[in-house]
Amino acid sequence: MEILEKLRQFLLGFPGLQELSADFTQDGPDCSGLFPAGLTEVERHRDLLGNTRVIWDCQFTLYKRLEPGQDSAQWLLEFQNWLAENSDAVRMEKAKTQEVSRLRCGLCTVTLAVRCQKEFDAKEEQYA
Repeated sequence: MEILEKLRQFLLGFPGLQELSADFTQDGPDCSGLFPAGLTEVERHRDLLGNTRVIWDCQFTLYKRLEPGQDSAQWLLEFQNWLAENSDAVRMEKAKTQEVSRLRCGLCTVTLAVRCQKEFDAKEEQYA
């Protein structure tokens, strides 16, 4: 879960996220949670010595419950702009907003993708 924590720390740099739980969230105003949503292997390369490099696209879902009366579309646009200005590694794949009448506050759901790579040394694999 190292990538989940690194992404969480990065996203906390956005002024519109006061706190961000990893793998859970409370259901109240101004609560946020970041959840792993899967990964897709993009590339795999093995060299002549047996060393392997694997590249994945990791998907995460960010849930942001807004405060009562807060404009969900405005929050989403601000987040999108901040993300574009601050990272080439994290991209927004899709986003949606909805109003939740019971809590009288909106909910933003954002799917994020992060490209990751891992290298496996053939010598280390022999002893693992």
